Amino acid sequence: MWCTPNAIPKILAAQEPDGYLQTAYTLRDTARWHERWSPETRGNHEGYTAGYFIESAINHYTLTEGKDKRLYDAAKKLADCWVANLGPGKKPWFDGHQEMEQALVRFGRFVNDMEGNGRGDSYIKLAAGKPAKALAAITPWAIMLTVKPAQAAA
Repeated sequence: MWCTPNAIPKILAAQEPDGYLQTAYTLRDTARWHERWSPETRGNHEGYTAGYFIESAINHYTLTEGKDKRLYDAAKKLADCWVANLGPGKKPWFDGHQEMEQALVRFGRFVNDMEGNGRGDSYIKLAAGKPAKALAAITPWAIMLTVKPAQAAA
């Protein structure tokens, strides 16, 4: 995705202070959508759109050769929000789409490549830590993404 200069500030303005980014929630009808990651609102594609945002941030960073990090930084903030709020011992979540898991794995590896020190490991761990019921909906392709080639050969 190549963003026009006018689009990026609008996207960033929609991001909530803790990193959450889902305009359908931010602009929601509060009588119908009470909370984030709710079983009642799984059909609102929180993970699907968040995953594609993260993927677009990777692409934008790559296309600008790392000169424009605004979407990359926003994607890190979004992924950090998911890690802080979801997973074992936190709020359970899945929506039937594997896009967020794929994006978290790809982004975790990308962040590790860009920043080192295992900075992206928590994203990969969140993607791999889905409950068994949710994993049943994930394709083998998504599960394979969590295994590095050296591990697969072992």
